[in-house]
Amino acid sequence: MSAVPGAASAERGLTGSGVLVVDGVSKRFEGADREDRLVLDDVSVEVARGECLGVIGPNGAGKSTLLRVVAGVTPPTGGTVRRPRDLTSLIELGVAVSPELSGRENAELLATLWVPDRSEVAGVVAEGMRFADLGPAEDWPVWQYSNGMVARLVFGVATARVPELLLIDEVLSVGDIEFQQRCRTRLAELRRLGTTVVMVSHDMDLVASTCDRVVVLDDGVVTTDGESAAVIREYIGLPPEDVGTAGDGLTMRLLNELPVMAGDDLVVEVSTTRSGRLLVELVLDEHPALKATGHDAPVVVGAAGLDVGAHQVVRVSTTGLPPLRYSLHGALEADDRSVRAPACRVVLEGVMPELCASQLECEWEVESVPVSGVEP
Repeated sequence: MSAVPGAASAERGLTGSGVLVVDGVSKRFEGADREDRLVLDDVSVEVARGECLGVIGPNGAGKSTLLRVVAGVTPPTGGTVRRPRDLTSLIELGVAVSPELSGRENAELLATLWVPDRSEVAGVVAEGMRFADLGPAEDWPVWQYSNGMVARLVFGVATARVPELLLIDEVLSVGDIEFQQRCRTRLAELRRLGTTVVMVSHDMDLVASTCDRVVVLDDGVVTTDGESAAVIREYIGLPPEDVGTAGDGLTMRLLNELPVMAGDDLVVEVSTTRSGRLLVELVLDEHPALKATGHDAPVVVGAAGLDVGAHQVVRVSTTGLPPLRYSLHGALEADDRSVRAPACRVVLEGVMPELCASQLECEWEVESVPVSGVEP
């Protein structure tokens, strides 16, 4: 749908000059009880060319619905969306592929759907497969793929060319650390070439490091729209003022080689410019296995506070933790300021407990010792 923003649009702060203009969009779904549910309520957002917009908020806030409306998958009940024709949408990866076709056959199908110029299809497939780096698995049927392999395939094809608009819904939460870093590098390249990106994610560190701007959706309403660092600080409960930027006075570096065997200690080097109180959280990141436990967002599995000096090491016990993906978050409180460090990513390997849900609140221990006394 398209529209030329008028007086009402101007009142919502829209200029109409953006690559993407969402103007007063609402969306209602009829439930099983025949009652309407208002999922989006008068949402207005404009995104400039080359900008990366992050969309965050609690589960059920309407984030994925907004992305589907922007993509044209779901029509809005009210309002208008103006978007470019050259649009690539990474929403619900499992739906985007055919499980019976091979990885390469799926790449050819996706390229045919996404690439406007048919003469570019062969090149997009070749580059997509190079990025995915599936090896012999490119000829396997996709039903044999892990979630991470599907993500590599779809992301590789979707970003093998430079679309005007790229929509991403939690794609980067799947896959190993190396794949996630390659995805961030590819996104940076696309943005330099003019691609506009809208990203939905629960990963605050990813949003902070990738997005220029962030909007917060809550119960279908945009409650905040602003610069990413300030919005995220407010969203996660840090005071809006007197909060240092990431890495200002605090750095944390995982000394273990990845992956770490479940049950082994995590050894984290902590460097600060001042003494203070270090507040740390070990977070179980979003993972497909969590759906069986009723969780679909990051879960804190341990937290502690300890006094630290200029340079120390923190040991975290992983005994009892299931072998999944984690992140270790830290904030230093000193001199009436709170400073956060970029999260340390952790991958645990081992045998998955039969009752994963019972492991989500396991106990953990933190020990602070001099760096010279530690053998990682």
